[in-house]
Amino acid sequence: MNISFENLEKINTILEKINTLEEKVSNEKKWLSVSETAKYISYSEESIRKLIRSGEFVQGIHFHKKIKKLIFNRYELDKWIEGESPKTTTNLNIDETIEEIISSIRK
Repeated sequence: MNISFENLEKINTILEKINTLEEKVSNEKKWLSVSETAKYISYSEESIRKLIRSGEFVQGIHFHKKIKKLIFNRYELDKWIEGESPKTTTNLNIDETIEEIISSIRK
């Protein structure tokens, strides 16, 4: 593999950018409060609470309740924004399990 001298000079710049990205990622909070969550996804705090009441946000997945405080998982919020639904996946798994049980009983 031949690497030109010009490309060798770029290695320091690349390393600096990698270090900057690593620092940003390590400083990013995993857990958010209700107000931080509202700001993060551009919703009102009341809308966040409505999403909890409606079951759209699932306790144990999107948020946890610790000492009367709600904390939200940033990663799960990102997945929710992208359209992934843990409720849908769970319901599909339950339906598949029920079908398997019914078919095994019929045999």
